[in-house]
Order: sequence, then C-alpha cells, then structure tokens
Amino acid sequence: MNNNVNEVVNNSVNSKTKEIVFFIITIFAFMLFEIVWYALGIKYDNLSPRSKVLCMYAKYVVFIIIYIIRYRKYLIDKWKDFKNSFVKYAKVAIKWWFIGFLAMTIINTILGTFIETAGENEEAVQSFLKSEPLLMFFATSLFAPIIEELMFRKSLQDCFKNKIIFIVASGFLFGLMHVIGSSNNLEYLFILSYGAFGSAFAKCLVDTDNIYTTILAHMFHNTVLSLIAIIPVVMKW
Repeated sequence: MNNNVNEVVNNSVNSKTKEIVFFIITIFAFMLFEIVWYALGIKYDNLSPRSKVLCMYAKYVVFIIIYIIRYRKYLIDKWKDFKNSFVKYAKVAIKWWFIGFLAMTIINTILGTFIETAGENEEAVQSFLKSEPLLMFFATSLFAPIIEELMFRKSLQDCFKNKIIFIVASGFLFGLMHVIGSSNNLEYLFILSYGAFGSAFAKCLVDTDNIYTTILAHMFHNTVLSLIAIIPVVMKW
C-alpha cells in the first residue's frame, strides 16, 4: 500500500516538474524568438510593419504547433465537451470577461492619473493595427488568444495543484509578459491591470476546466478592441 502511494506521489511530482520545465522553456523561447530572425540574417528592427507582423504570424504558428503536439489529447477531449455545452461555457466566459475587463478598466483609470501612456506594449499593438489592420486583426483576435491561453492558463494550471496559487501566478506572469522590456519603470504598474484580467481568465478556467472557454473570452475581448481600432482606419480606404 505504502509503495503504491509513494509511486503515485512521485509520478505527480515528476509530472509537475515536467510541466514547470516546459512552461519555463516555452515562455523564454517565446520572448526571445526574435533572436531566430537575427540568426537567419534578418534584421528584425529594420523590417517594415508588414514584415514584422508576418514574423509574428510565423512565431504564433510555431508555438501553436508546439502546444497542439503537447496537449493534443486534452484539446480534442475538451473541444468535444465545449461543443456539447457551448451555451453554458459561453455564459461563464462572458461573466469572467466582464469582471476582468471591469477590474482592468478601473485599475487603468487610476494608473492613468500619473502615467501618461497606455504602455509600450499597447502602443505597439495599436500602431500595427493602424499600419496593417487586416493582418494584425487576425493576429490579435485569433492567434494571440490561443497562444496566451495555452501558455498562461493551461500550461500554468498543470504546474500548480493549489487553485489560488495558480490564479495569482497566472495573472502576475500574464501581466509581466505584457510590460517586460518597457523603458519607463512606471509602466510595470500595468502588471496590476493586465494581471487582474489574466486572473479573471484563470478563474474562468478553474470554474469550467475547459481551456476553450478562456480562449473564447480572450478572443471576444481582443476582437472588440481590434475592431474599435481598425474600423476608423478601414473607413478611410
């Protein structure tokens, strides 16, 4: 009996360790992916906005393939469940999107009283949406939510047994990912707003145990914001 219990515990620990290692490797690879272009002789910083967006697509495709390989059975099983209970999951997705969006808006309003910009990450996204609206629309509304939910929700959920720790860690790392590298140290306070949003999605995953619910909520959010940004641009064509 004791041997069986020890074996189960050891397998659980080994599984968590593997997930943590996988998460660390993938997140650093994602953040440093631009090095690939320099290794290929492509000067990323000198590329046109369209070329940069196409490079973004290439990166997203690479990581989507990695996550599909890693979580293939999980994704197939959860997709069947998601289709069968779509209405129920959609309601939960909208609920936690609204809570996250409300928290994010309140925090950003407070931060906006002493931080003049919306953050370098947000400004870069808005710039790409204006220069390459159609290409960037699909990148932000389709690819980004899939990658970020698999990375900061599914992958992290497998790293932590405690739900509260998972929710907090997911929000913090999600927020950090969106501000890291900012030249203005004050912008790191946006970890709070991005983190609140990320934690809401993490709670959504805890409630439904289905990653497609959080992907749906994230896609909805990014699609709405992208449309608000690109419609005025497209109307001028």
